[in-house]
Amino acid sequence: MVDDDDTMAKTKCIHPSCKEMFYHKTKMLQHLEEEHGVGCEKSAHNFKTFAEFLEWKEKEEITNFVYFSKQKGVSVGKNTEYSYYICQLDGSEKPHRAKDEPSRKNDRRNKKGQVKDSTTCPARMLVHKSLETGEVDVNYIHTHSHVPSFHDTQHHPIPKSVQEQIKGKLALNIPVTQIIRDLRDGLGERNNRDDIVVGQLRAYQFISKRVMREMHRKMNVKARLHPHDNMFVYLRVSMLEQENFNPIVLYKPLGSEVVVGDAEIDELPHAKDLFAVGIQTREQLKMMNNREILCVDATYGTNQYKYGLLNLIVPDEFGIGYPIVHLNTSHQDEKTLYYFFLEMKKRCPDMKSAVIMSDDDYSAPNAIKAVFGEDIRHILCKWHLHRAWQRRLRQDIRDETTINEIYGCLVVILEEKSTKKFHELVLQGKVHSQI
Repeated sequence: MVDDDDTMAKTKCIHPSCKEMFYHKTKMLQHLEEEHGVGCEKSAHNFKTFAEFLEWKEKEEITNFVYFSKQKGVSVGKNTEYSYYICQLDGSEKPHRAKDEPSRKNDRRNKKGQVKDSTTCPARMLVHKSLETGEVDVNYIHTHSHVPSFHDTQHHPIPKSVQEQIKGKLALNIPVTQIIRDLRDGLGERNNRDDIVVGQLRAYQFISKRVMREMHRKMNVKARLHPHDNMFVYLRVSMLEQENFNPIVLYKPLGSEVVVGDAEIDELPHAKDLFAVGIQTREQLKMMNNREILCVDATYGTNQYKYGLLNLIVPDEFGIGYPIVHLNTSHQDEKTLYYFFLEMKKRCPDMKSAVIMSDDDYSAPNAIKAVFGEDIRHILCKWHLHRAWQRRLRQDIRDETTINEIYGCLVVILEEKSTKKFHELVLQGKVHSQI
């Protein structure tokens, strides 16, 4: 029995002693059964919906270490939609390129190898979906010309149900290591190593951190409102402004006029190159009133554009630092910060602080005093003070012993809690006796 269209026949009979060629694989299977007495195991299935079929297909693939990929598109008849799913190993190992397309100049094959090796595998699913009722009838050929093994699963995609499970946990910011631990469900742990059964292993239990991080990256890309950062920020700010509580304190797009804030910002010398967005939540606004100490935490070069991040922090009722507002900006000069703090005062006119604590950059403290009053004391952050001492000592003194001795004296003075004792140490020079 030879295929009617023998001029285009390209599939050889899989029986080792037969050289017949066929165009349609279904006719090859018919020939195999009639001429060689080799039948393929078949079964028929009915599903109420296409989603129910896909769920069954996924379970069948996971259990038997196989994968059926969809062949071509979908054929539509009068009242029926036809689709075909074939074994992943079935097909030519030749690169899928057009006849007139030049071959690759370099080898870009995956390190784990390619899945197809010119095997002709009869296993397939012939799917008929009713366009009237949505019911799905499946003729399933179980028989493979190869022995499915767990090794084959390295070429299989992650099952859809597992993908959704992973994405759900990534969206909740659950650590990747914890997600992997949940998927493995104790697999590989010291007490379970003797109980491993290959037939019960699942490919998704061996998903790497790199794959999950790439999934997370693609999720974030899809969630972006716009591929360009400037437009993305503009759209995000517009959305936040429409909320019941508007968290935008200040917004000046790069290269554009100020959107939220004082119009005088556009008159600054660096206005064209200025980007600034300030954000404050409802809870942070409530924490602003009557705070004796205001801490300025400035960080520089926080992203690819080298923008700075300015955070204002106040101690809560437990003495723990609580951020009350954030500013991401390309310039942290005194003039720019002045307009930022001016918007803060509009939000909370009654805000009063007795002390400002910051690093040795006076831009923020000067801007705060210009807005909230000159009677605010400015003190340096202890960490920055230690760093400034070390830097100056090593700049002026070469001897390490002398540096350590002087630095130790300064630390004793700094940590002294008694005001009287502090002045005695400074004025009378009795530091050495305390070391």
